[in-house]
Amino acid sequence: GISNNQSIEQSPTWQHIQDMMQQALNLLNSSEPIEAVRIAERAASMGINVPGVHYTYSICLCAVGRHREGLE
Repeated sequence: GISNNQSIEQSPTWQHIQDMMQQALNLLNSSEPIEAVRIAERAASMGINVPGVHYTYSICLCAVGRHREGLE
């Protein structure tokens, strides 16, 4: 099991969100912004504080013209 002194960065959930963020950016760079938004939105809504998750979601929103939401 996970001991109390291990950092959150080592948990599978944190890594899963990191992977989702990377997948969203890859989709964005592959001209699939709508799917990128879906993945980034899921990652951002998981309630785990991962650096850059909301920034990634905002970038994806802006890429599909949802500028107002991306700036919130």
